Amino acid sequence: MRIIHAAKYSMLVTLFIGIISSISAQQVIQNGKTFYLSNTLIVKIKNGTNSSQLNKLLAKFSVSGTNEIYPSTGALNKANGTDVLTGIYLVKYNIFEDPANLAEEVAKMPDVLWAEPKFVRRICYTPADSLFLTGKQDYLLQIDATNAWDTTTGNKKTIIGIVDTGVDWGNPDLAANIYMENGSIIPGSDLGGINGMPDDDPSEDLNQDGYYHGTLVA
Repeated sequence: MRIIHAAKYSMLVTLFIGIISSISAQQVIQNGKTFYLSNTLIVKIKNGTNSSQLNKLLAKFSVSGTNEIYPSTGALNKANGTDVLTGIYLVKYNIFEDPANLAEEVAKMPDVLWAEPKFVRRICYTPADSLFLTGKQDYLLQIDATNAWDTTTGNKKTIIGIVDTGVDWGNPDLAANIYMENGSIIPGSDLGGINGMPDDDPSEDLNQDGYYHGTLVA
């Protein structure tokens, strides 16, 4: 799914309304710091109202489907004995309308208790590494690592080869992840040793600024 900003979504309304009657691909809308699915609502109807009545209420929005999320849960309201989670529907519709705006309109309808967009919860990962938090690892920001970490923090089954200057395999961020066979480090080929000659110890290679560039890349 693609993420688009609410302002761009409004432009789509102007451009396509009355031309396209169905939605071919669902999108994630970003409205400030809030994310929700396009063309989707969560609606709670009052006791005694059924899905057919809900469909009639929402007919003008070109509804393509209403599915009850919790048909029967056994979670009873102590006050009246009713199942508190029944009557909550996932509603799909085909008009170009921001779900946040549409939810406000639907919530005012008779027989509707509340309505809201289908919010998207995002995983956010930031390491507690003091060097990173104090800006001493700015190279991680240069490669946009913070956004990458929200998707994955790696997989130990994946072996990565660094084609660069040497790697300090004793570095505290890397020591536990250096490739080993039978308990021994496999250093690979170091084509730029400390004297400019190939050797088997890439850990001593410093660049002209006094940093292990290969280590930073690793």
